[in-house]
Amino acid sequence: MRLVKGTWAAVFTAGLLSIAMAPTASGSVQIGQLGFTDFTGYVYVNLFADGTTTFSTLGCGGTEVCNAGTDAGTVAPGFNQLSVGGLAQVGGWDLSLNLLGTSYPPNGNASGWLEDLAVTADYHGGGSNQLTVFWASNGFNSSIPGFDLKDAANTSGIAPGTTYWAGVNPGTGLLSFPYTGIGSIGANSSGSFADPTCSGNPCSTASLAEQINYTASGSSATISDDFKLSAVPEPTSILLLGGAMALAGRALRRKFATK
Repeated sequence: MRLVKGTWAAVFTAGLLSIAMAPTASGSVQIGQLGFTDFTGYVYVNLFADGTTTFSTLGCGGTEVCNAGTDAGTVAPGFNQLSVGGLAQVGGWDLSLNLLGTSYPPNGNASGWLEDLAVTADYHGGGSNQLTVFWASNGFNSSIPGFDLKDAANTSGIAPGTTYWAGVNPGTGLLSFPYTGIGSIGANSSGSFADPTCSGNPCSTASLAEQINYTASGSSATISDDFKLSAVPEPTSILLLGGAMALAGRALRRKFATK
């Protein structure tokens, strides 16, 4: 998993080690992973196809307190969700209010959403003032031509420059590295991006990841955030929609012309 920070190499290595140590639940296939780190301690929570969860930590102990909290997984056709709450903590960051990763494989929900990463957290000082959270999931259709990124944030005490990054992996397994960046946006903004795996056609989207990077500007901060990754409609779908709208317009013009 690529964590977009100045210490990429260290975090990348930590992610690989964590995954290697993560136990498999009843031999079930892993379909999602939530992670949070202050770049001293790392917490990874895993979701499996049977709805069970596991977690692992790195760099924790002594003054660096880490806790995966209370984890719950939901797995249903077209809907996978992993929530982290309870006493979830890394360093001076309290994530007990809620950390929620949701995915809608294989093609998104009725609104086009593919993944949704929601964060509610507090910083109470001590330890690192940086926090990175990410959500990765798999099982997506390989024919997604492009993506929309959109964020809605309400924060206090967070320094300007928070980044919202999304990535794609053509591998069917979550643990295939590295993810290719789709694009990034700022807080309370949006953007559209082509699928970077489509250059050789056909597209090969299978796993997706979202990541948010925060920095507290002082000794306390609060975060309420929702970062969505959606599918851009295929050109044929756009043409069909345009055709339907054109026909509707003609019908209306005829209706008013006969009055």
